[in-house]
Amino acid sequence: ARRLHEDGVKIRLMVDSFETAQQISSFCNGLAQPLELVLDLDMSLRPAPGVHLGVRRSPLRTVSDTVRLFQRIDKLPNVRARAAMGYEAQ
Repeated sequence: ARRLHEDGVKIRLMVDSFETAQQISSFCNGLAQPLELVLDLDMSLRPAPGVHLGVRRSPLRTVSDTVRLFQRIDKLPNVRARAAMGYEAQ
């Protein structure tokens, strides 16, 4: 991914945790332009307490979880969170 990015290819990596974003940031040390990240959201349906429909793809389940991760990633060097994506898979 780093080599493609350095060669000018538009590439984005999916993340769902700060720890993963930190690892990517460390790996991309010294880049001229930050690598773009996309947050992977959990789109499961929870119609009632204890009822869960869908896969548990990501720990990002609420708007506040997502905003908080965007803000934390924004403080890292070498990476920028630019978008969010959800995949329902029900």
